Amino acid sequence: MVVQVPPPQRRRAGRVVAIVAGVVAGALVVGGVGIGAAALGRLAGSAVAHQRAAHPASTPGTAGPRIGTHRAGSPLRCHDSCITSGTARAGLRPSQGSLEELGTPELSDDGADATPSTPRDDYDGTIDAWKGGDPTGDDCMFTYGLSPVNAADGTPPRADGSSSLFLSEYESEDEDTVVDQAMRVFGDSTDAEHYVTTLQTRIAACRHYALTDEDNSWDANVTALTEWPTLPKDVTAIGWLERDTSGEGSFIGIDLQRGDLVVRTTIQGDGLLDDAVRDFVAATAKQMERLPSDGSSPPNA
Repeated sequence: MVVQVPPPQRRRAGRVVAIVAGVVAGALVVGGVGIGAAALGRLAGSAVAHQRAAHPASTPGTAGPRIGTHRAGSPLRCHDSCITSGTARAGLRPSQGSLEELGTPELSDDGADATPSTPRDDYDGTIDAWKGGDPTGDDCMFTYGLSPVNAADGTPPRADGSSSLFLSEYESEDEDTVVDQAMRVFGDSTDAEHYVTTLQTRIAACRHYALTDEDNSWDANVTALTEWPTLPKDVTAIGWLERDTSGEGSFIGIDLQRGDLVVRTTIQGDGLLDDAVRDFVAATAKQMERLPSDGSSPPNA
């Protein structure tokens, strides 16, 4: 069954938008570029259709991004499930302080009605949403999924027993800034680590893409995040930054991986502060570190 979740945030017609996806952990630097965004609208759909609004295509002759994956120094290894979906769902909830710092104190969806979706569900939804935007730059198709899935046309994910789940959505009072979180639990840590490696390859191949539909247009250069602060020793982080060629919008995507768990956070908004984003992601990584790896309930859950 495909999980029903809040629709992806879409740029409002006639307004510049900046989109941020992924879980950001620690200090965040991409060539000195800060994170900014503009007003976003909504698109009806399911978790599978939890796809973002228009983005852009690879431009020949531009330098590719440096890949700055932060690898866990002491990764959590598990040959079977170690962090269960129930454990993660109970232990991953943004603090009110970090949400207020981001300017998104309003809970718009607590994820209570969300049900798991399969990687193939997420893949099919991503492909459908992407192709609906008359895209250029298919190397960047992976950027369109708000759950952790490496979408590439013609290469659907294998049935690895993993599942994705929407967690929560928060927004500002004017709905211009929105924070979403989703997770994917793999069959074991090896599959989760392979996912990160594949995502690294996807990011390296994506430099620029553009999408347009009846309400939106997005034309952005894509750069890998290259610098990270001190993170929990068993958490791996990877991400990318999209900046609209007009200079008005940006989108950042970061995935955090620990054991068999990958968490993606999307932060979309106008005038986001680097420190606020950094602190929010660092807090998420810390929550992941505290999740029991034996399937028991997290502390203070």
